[in-house]
Amino acid sequence: MTDPTYKPSAFYFRRELRATKTREEAVEIGLRVVLELEQLKAWVREQGLFPPKVFAPISEISDKGWQTEPQD
Repeated sequence: MTDPTYKPSAFYFRRELRATKTREEAVEIGLRVVLELEQLKAWVREQGLFPPKVFAPISEISDKGWQTEPQD
């Protein structure tokens, strides 16, 4: 059974984003999210695994030639 009190890190980042009053505050939170992602991906690689891309930015998809075939 899942612990109903469990709150993943995303919960806290989203809550902080909702509470921001300025663009600068939102940017600071965004940069912390990116740092967390980079650290997690480094840890995954240290385990000998390859972190998958699920929500890559359109610019990265384009730059790296990851376009997929059109879906019918």
